[in-house]
Amino acid sequence: MTPVVKACAQFLADNLCIKNCIGVRRQANFNDDKYLLGKVDTFIQQNFEKIANDSVEFTQLPCIKTRIIAPADDGRPANLETGTLLAQNALDYFNRLPHDRAEHSIEMLIHKTSLLYMEDDHRLADCAEIDDKSSVGSCDIIQDYKKSGKEVAKAMTIGAMDSTFTSPVQHRVTGAVPVRLNASRVPNVRYSSTESLNSLDSDQSDPQDTIETRLIATHQASADYFVALAVLYRRLVVLSIQLTDDDDITKSKQSNGTAVDPQKNVLLSRLITCTGSQRRPLATMNGARCSIGASFLNGKIIVCGGYDRGECLKSVEEYDVVRGEWKQLQSMNDERGRFDSAVLNGKIYAVAGSNGNHDLKTAEVYNPKLNQWSAIPPLKNSRSHNGCAALDGFIYCIGGSRDQQVLKECERFDEAQQVWETIAPMELPRYQAGVIAWRGLVVACGGCDRWNCMDSVEAYDPKTNTWRMLAKMRTARRGCAVAVIRGKLFQTFASLVYTQQGGGVSTTPIMRD
Repeated sequence: MTPVVKACAQFLADNLCIKNCIGVRRQANFNDDKYLLGKVDTFIQQNFEKIANDSVEFTQLPCIKTRIIAPADDGRPANLETGTLLAQNALDYFNRLPHDRAEHSIEMLIHKTSLLYMEDDHRLADCAEIDDKSSVGSCDIIQDYKKSGKEVAKAMTIGAMDSTFTSPVQHRVTGAVPVRLNASRVPNVRYSSTESLNSLDSDQSDPQDTIETRLIATHQASADYFVALAVLYRRLVVLSIQLTDDDDITKSKQSNGTAVDPQKNVLLSRLITCTGSQRRPLATMNGARCSIGASFLNGKIIVCGGYDRGECLKSVEEYDVVRGEWKQLQSMNDERGRFDSAVLNGKIYAVAGSNGNHDLKTAEVYNPKLNQWSAIPPLKNSRSHNGCAALDGFIYCIGGSRDQQVLKECERFDEAQQVWETIAPMELPRYQAGVIAWRGLVVACGGCDRWNCMDSVEAYDPKTNTWRMLAKMRTARRGCAVAVIRGKLFQTFASLVYTQQGGGVSTTPIMRD
């Protein structure tokens, strides 16, 4: 059997490409094939930037999101060498955590962003352990992280595992993508962690010598952002690393106090004293929240769900523009964050999102006359970070993400028939896009393709069930707000406006002196 396996390994090594190298790497890692591991690792290291940008298999790997706070006086420039060091330090940190059950441990790590602090010896520590009285530990971002709890560390210990995790785990991390060179790709096959294919190794290797943790390659995606491919707990994973100076954290804290940056002060003055209007800060909501769904209906701003320091919400508040007051409305049926909402025929539709643990395919509608939420039929597919718009009797759900995969698939809800139907997919997958109805079209602006913010804009024409690209924005962005004012499409905060005449994007300010 060994000569046949060696011949297969040689064939795979000779036919590596951007599309199949991750699948081959997972297969080699699963089999502990030293010969094939060496060949494919070299290929990945030489082509990693293109793999990170173009490989579909790469986007299907579990992604462990990590933010590292480093001392500002460290003096190390943010370059690829720094990113490699950070990735290795992060791997060392994760490897020190309890990981008796690899699949469950990785599942807990990808569940949230790990916030780590670089100590004097360059070892990484959990920011949950930082002293609250220190300049960094007292910052809101650290306090929010602490309030979210230590679920990851607790759940990774044997004693904290409940009966939910007692059955054999089936997980996408351990599955090897079957590779068919010059043929159509077959679906991902998932193997149980209890299975073993070591007998198919093209080289003889001792199971005790199996490499548990290894950094394979690193790519600098932007100034302070790095992407790495690594083996963690004998599983192939992606590390997403953001580097932040501790000075930036403390400055953020100061900006939330009485100190105001001079340039920002000027902008605030312009906002407040803008000619032709009287602008002032609005009354504060009853509770802080982010990742909300918000809509404007009957002179009122309706803010739904979101997150409050790590907790998913279903509460709803209404701001009366005339009275300048907030009041509580009936809560939604489900906790919901990272979603979007839209208004159709005097009702507000809250669509998809996340409940803090899972992406949702549920949706519900609010009737302001009854102050009541009612469930509507679920979408065909779950998603979060989606965009929504209302047009001609339909609620559109555009893009988003599901299980770390960015979506280009779209659906729309027929209010009359009370059914969801699939429409043509976008040309590009995107999540956190600004979505709005404009001139008979549904427009998706910017967003993120998982690694990079996008400057592209595309529009859906319901008459032809097709998408087409519009002129690009001058600045890539995600999580933006979009509005139509006097027939023009505005996007904040950079105030980009798209005009139909000439089909171009200009930086026309929303406010004028």
